[in-house]
Amino acid sequence: GDSAIRYFEYTPEAPYIHFLSTYTSSDPQRGMGSMPKRGLNIASCEIARFYKLLNSGLCEVISFTVPRKSELFQDDLYPDTAAEEHSITADEWIQGQDADPKLASIRDLHSGPRSPISVHVSSPSQPKQEV
Repeated sequence: GDSAIRYFEYTPEAPYIHFLSTYTSSDPQRGMGSMPKRGLNIASCEIARFYKLLNSGLCEVISFTVPRKSELFQDDLYPDTAAEEHSITADEWIQGQDADPKLASIRDLHSGPRSPISVHVSSPSQPKQEV
């Protein structure tokens, strides 16, 4: 039910945790969800995106960005993240195997080949199909 989100920066040197800022809203949250790292907007240096469920049933998008002057990829903001490919199968896991997750470069995910978008235009003589 709180309506404030406080965020901090972690550094490997003492004092380790540094307060950055607070996001406040007049609407308390009922729940939160987050966008995985591979879905963030790296061009605007977005480091987190949350989806805040409000009491009214609406969902508010909250984006956190780091101000940077350079438009180049920021390695320090985007370390490798979990890939979409599994490290082991379900059967291997049931048999007791363990493995570190496969990692993917966020830079490669955003600059890789794009799949072509197919557009289907129906003519007036074709009946509409329910999806």
